[in-house]
Amino acid sequence: MGEIETKAVLKQLVSFQSEINVLLDQEMERFLEPLTPAIREILNYYFSLGGKKMRPALFLATAKAFGSDENLAPHALVLELIHTMSLYHDDVIDNAIERRGAPTVHEKWNQATAIVGG
Repeated sequence: MGEIETKAVLKQLVSFQSEINVLLDQEMERFLEPLTPAIREILNYYFSLGGKKMRPALFLATAKAFGSDENLAPHALVLELIHTMSLYHDDVIDNAIERRGAPTVHEKWNQATAIVGG
């Protein structure tokens, strides 16, 4: 593949990833809506810090490659939430101070919140 083709493919991937991020943000809003403000803040904390969100992107790209036109956004969100919430526990185990430049959940709130939030 030449340089021009490579740039075109990368542009498509960036565009696809941007679409996935918007889709996941919308799904997250729906997921959090019925919860109390305090629970919403804790569960959305790492999710809102950004990240690549590659797992849902790969999941949706694979589904699309196999011809699925079903709305799989809720399932893609579950994949990202499993990963994101596992980070709460990982940071407790590692006694991490920061994640993505922000205080970890157990630093911002406390260890019990991080464990239950995860």
